[in-house]
Amino acid sequence: MKRLLIFIGLLTIGEVGIAKAETIAQCGAMKGYAYYYPNPFIKEKDYGFGEDGISSGSFLIVLIDQKYDVIYTDATGVTSSSKADGAHVIPIGDNPEFLVLFIGYPGATGEIYSFHKASKTLTMLQHKFTGLIPSSKLMVANCW
Repeated sequence: MKRLLIFIGLLTIGEVGIAKAETIAQCGAMKGYAYYYPNPFIKEKDYGFGEDGISSGSFLIVLIDQKYDVIYTDATGVTSSSKADGAHVIPIGDNPEFLVLFIGYPGATGEIYSFHKASKTLTMLQHKFTGLIPSSKLMVANCW
C-alpha cells in the first residue's frame, strides 16, 4: 500500500503545482471467467473457458485533473497504472448509476471497466491479444 500511495503522489505532482486528484473506487480481488486462446505457453488442456481470478490484486479508479486512470496491482504484486502503461483511458459514460471506461493499450489489448456506484461493484471485460498468453476475460470485484 505504501508503494501505491507514493505512486499516486507522483501522479498528482504536475510541472506547475499539485494536480486535483479524486478516488472514484477502490476495489479488491477479481474473480470470473476467462477464455485462453491456443498458444505455445499454455497446455492444450487449458485452452478454452475456465474460472479465473486475481486473488491478490486490487484496482483503484482515480480522476486526476478531470482525467480518469486505473491503478492496479496484479497477481505478482506489481502496481502500475493504465496511463503509465501507455493506454488511452476514455470515459464512455458517467452518470449517477454507472461509470464506464474504455482502456485501449498499444497493440491489441482493450479493457472495459464498469463501476456500478450503488452496489460498489467493478466489472472488467478484457481482450488481450498481445503478450505471452492471449485471453479474453470477464471478472468482477467488490469495492468500497
